[in-house]
Amino acid sequence: MGGKMIFVERPPAPAVLDLNDPDSAGAKEMAAARVFYFANGLTPPPTTHYKAYGNRDVKEALTDLFRGKCAYCESQDSGSAQTDVEHYRPKGKVYGQEHPGYWWLAMDWTNLVLSCMHCNQSRRQLILSPEMTVEEIRAKIESDRLTTTGKLDRFPTEDGFWETDPDADHGIDSEKPLIIDPTRIDPEPLFEWTDRDRFTLAIAKDGDLRAQTTIEILGLNRRRLCEQRMTVWSRLAIPMAQVRKWVQLIETADSDALAEMARDAAIDQIKVIVEMCKPEQPHAALARAFLLRAKSVLAQANVV
Repeated sequence: MGGKMIFVERPPAPAVLDLNDPDSAGAKEMAAARVFYFANGLTPPPTTHYKAYGNRDVKEALTDLFRGKCAYCESQDSGSAQTDVEHYRPKGKVYGQEHPGYWWLAMDWTNLVLSCMHCNQSRRQLILSPEMTVEEIRAKIESDRLTTTGKLDRFPTEDGFWETDPDADHGIDSEKPLIIDPTRIDPEPLFEWTDRDRFTLAIAKDGDLRAQTTIEILGLNRRRLCEQRMTVWSRLAIPMAQVRKWVQLIETADSDALAEMARDAAIDQIKVIVEMCKPEQPHAALARAFLLRAKSVLAQANVV
């Protein structure tokens, strides 16, 4: 089954970050940053300079944009304030590189996403792997072997090129980032799922490097997240099993009336899955993968 994040179409910037309005906080901050940069020998201003992105209206706009969910793992934590305004391209530095950070994007609306603290901050996590057997998963949990994950200032690229010039002709469009931005590309075709005992794990479809890197850096197979997804998986498995049952009845029905009844019942179960696919639902990508599977079962039986 495919899916992990879901694509989100970004609306215009909130007024505070409208860089086309010279009186906005974002535009003023950008102008001051550029003055500092050129006046100090192409040295970016200190990160304390950047404040516009922390405006309450920005957090509210991002919360609305991502329906209160983490842009990366789709956990719904905003109700408990467990979310950060995250710079997709890090503003202060790039981990492991001699890069000053994308200071000119610190106040750019298109560079901001809503992220849970587990995805954004450096944390020690118990990471599971799709290759593990149930026994290996249990052994790792018992050993409590933790791995440091979290995006923070990590921003790997496919070819080792990072733009450093705010005025470059092609700018960031020349880059090939390996962490997925769900407002720029559709991530759903890049992931698959598997279940192991009480856990649902994300897999890079066809070994996609962007998906694999995103899973590893953000810790998308951390234990508690896998358990959280399993709850959704279990809820989806019930209507999916019903779809299969009704399809079997359609194929063996001895009357048109019985077949029609079974068809209607199967479609009703499809509607249950559709409800869980809505953008505001946690782990909607997982539900959408189930929906595709359910529709495939109906299509094979010539129901849809």
